[in-house]
Amino acid sequence: MPNKNYLVGYRAELRAKHVLESDGYIVVRASGSKGVFDLIAISSKKIRLIQVKSKPKKKEGSRDPVEKGLRDLKVPESVSREVWYWIIGYGFKKVIFE
Repeated sequence: MPNKNYLVGYRAELRAKHVLESDGYIVVRASGSKGVFDLIAISSKKIRLIQVKSKPKKKEGSRDPVEKGLRDLKVPESVSREVWYWIIGYGFKKVIFE
């Protein structure tokens, strides 16, 4: 049986996938890849590269090291790099680099 942390993260990824699909995106989940992005969301006008993280609580002003790496990553104009924090009990807090 998977550990609790894995299950919390997995469920957050599925929630994010559902949100994106509801907005009309085709979503690919990069499960088990250990790569930079958990989800790739594609529409006719935009591609969104998303890292999903689960936190019991997100302190305002604190930054995850992954954010700097995504901010500095060079991508075409139609591609956004995003970190979606699933804050248990509150929902998603999104940090988007366009």
